[in-house]
Amino acid sequence: MSYDNYSNQWQNKRKSNRHYAHEFLEKPAIYSYLDNLKGKRVLCLGCGGGEECQNILEKGAKKVIGVDSSKYLIEGAKFSYNDPKIEFICSKIEDLDFPENSFDLIFSSLTFHYIQNWEVLFKKLNKWLVLGGEVVFSTHHPLKWGSLTSRNRDFNKFVMGYQKSKNPDFKDEIYGDYHTFRPIKDTLFGELDVVYYHRSISEMIREIIAGGFKVLDFSEPTPIIESKKIKPDFYEVYSKIPLFAVFYGVKENNLC
Repeated sequence: MSYDNYSNQWQNKRKSNRHYAHEFLEKPAIYSYLDNLKGKRVLCLGCGGGEECQNILEKGAKKVIGVDSSKYLIEGAKFSYNDPKIEFICSKIEDLDFPENSFDLIFSSLTFHYIQNWEVLFKKLNKWLVLGGEVVFSTHHPLKWGSLTSRNRDFNKFVMGYQKSKNPDFKDEIYGDYHTFRPIKDTLFGELDVVYYHRSISEMIREIIAGGFKVLDFSEPTPIIESKKIKPDFYEVYSKIPLFAVFYGVKENNLC
């Protein structure tokens, strides 16, 4: 199934202020790395309906190119953000190509966990960026998303840990798997099947470095304080358990 069939649902959820993980946690964290964009050429990967491109432009960027694999989201972005400084492209990241030194910053919000091979990905980003160019992206945090997951009509359960019995007749139980790289199947909107790739934090860093980047900062964001009153259960859980990870890096070496 395709995101195209669910683009309206996705956009409506984003605009309804009911997407708590984005509005109260991920977006404030990732935007905190975008202080000085004056005159920069920016590539936005997984741009969805284009609102991130508009936000980046308003922060002073000279040119923004937004890319998403959903043609319907891209069509909506072109309609909503008709600005000569923003260009939208419908493409998978794996199929993209740009000339060397095309961008000063590459930005991506919650997209890279759909990419299987990060070493190949970051070598492509390395080519497209100028030396000293920056990359800012968010992704699934493996502690939460690597947990043993159970969902039904009454509750969602995510468990990472183990149960070790002192009785030799009982088998130890292990819940979740942090370290093993693997594809994980999930379902969005109750029926849209997706696959994302689970990798540990150490594996993420290794592949980023192999792509010629230096990690300057890494955060495991917690919800903004406003969410405590609006959605107290969300605030309580994700003040204690990381949901996403945000990386800020710089192109350190030319690999071309």
